[in-house]
Amino acid sequence: MNPYVVIKGASLLKKYWKQILLFFIALLMIPIMFATSFVVIKTVPAADEEIIRMYISGAQSASKENVKVDWRDLMAIDAVRYKQNFKDVKSGDVLSLGELFIEEYIEERKVITTNSKGEEIERVEKVTVYRRKTLDQVMGEMGFSEEEKRDIKLYRDIGLNLLNEQFGGGILIDGEGVPLNLTQEEFINKVIPGAESTYKKYGVLPSISISQAILESGWGSSGLTAKANNLFGIKAFYWSGKYVEMLTYEWYGGVKVEVKAAFRAYDSWEHSLEDHGKFLVENSIYSEAGFFNAKDHIGQAFALQRAGYATDPNYAVTLISLIEQYNLHQYDKK
Repeated sequence: MNPYVVIKGASLLKKYWKQILLFFIALLMIPIMFATSFVVIKTVPAADEEIIRMYISGAQSASKENVKVDWRDLMAIDAVRYKQNFKDVKSGDVLSLGELFIEEYIEERKVITTNSKGEEIERVEKVTVYRRKTLDQVMGEMGFSEEEKRDIKLYRDIGLNLLNEQFGGGILIDGEGVPLNLTQEEFINKVIPGAESTYKKYGVLPSISISQAILESGWGSSGLTAKANNLFGIKAFYWSGKYVEMLTYEWYGGVKVEVKAAFRAYDSWEHSLEDHGKFLVENSIYSEAGFFNAKDHIGQAFALQRAGYATDPNYAVTLISLIEQYNLHQYDKK
């Protein structure tokens, strides 16, 4: 070998050894990054409608007064504990797990009452108080390893929450998100009348209409909602009205891809809500999937997924997460 080449190579190595080291570390990290992403993707869609119902019911049964247990915490733990074999989990197991999140203790409180003479009487009363433990506390008490804790949090925060990516910006790539001067509560209140009207006319539960509007429009801030008042991402198939063309994300074979599509345009949010109900009724695939025979929001959410309303394999769980988080099912009872 040419001595000059050896000397020159050694000189370059001495000068740039840090950059070279970082380069090789980056190469080593690539397969780890892809492996982690693969694990997360594989953990998300492993539960069906029956399983979701069991965890929501178990969390509700374990909750005490105003201290609520989150079903997603329970499901995330069992995804790791049972290696996603949810069919092996019994309803009693879910309830027992939920009860671990509730801490009960006795508290003394001073109570002042007035007797028949108008005199104030002070006494000490013992009351039972409930407090919710954090996911970290429960994982620690159950003896999970650090790796298992990490996997539980991945499942909980990425697999079940899905808030950062899907709830914040709608489905569109085209167009900047439009900041609205609406709080989340104000957004919900704005769509409630249209959602309730859609329920009376078409049979779409208000919680489903509201949660879909939140998800598809990013709380009303998506480019599609800003340009076309389209809250639901309904495309312009078999549509003679106005439309807009925009880029969007869709799932094909488990892969998220970017495509250009035409979407329906409306004059108002109310028009969008009304057309959403009409769209579901007029497309027979939704009735064939059992949408209008479903007795609650869980059934309607999974019917939407079965019918292919969205290509996201986690669509039903995402809607249910929103409905439970914001207590949207309260509007189904009115």
